[in-house]
Amino acid sequence: MGARHDTRDPQEHADVSALLGVLPVHPAREAYARGTGTLELTHLVADRPELIEELKEAWLGGYRRLLERSRGFRP
Repeated sequence: MGARHDTRDPQEHADVSALLGVLPVHPAREAYARGTGTLELTHLVADRPELIEELKEAWLGGYRRLLERSRGFRP
C-alpha cells in the first residue's frame, strides 16, 4: 500500500494525540504514528468504549472543520 494522505487538521491531531496519550505502549499509538486514520484506530481500542466515542468525536470535529473550510459550505 502506498503512502496515505493525512486529512486530519492540527486540532484533530492534537485531540487524537491527547486521547492516545493516556494509553501505555499500545498498538493504537503505533498505528497512529504510522498515519492510520482516526476512525480506523477504534478497532484497536475495542476494550475502551469511552475512548472509541472520544475518537469518533475528534474525527467528527475535524470533518466539520473541513466542511466549513470547503467552498460553498452551507450548514
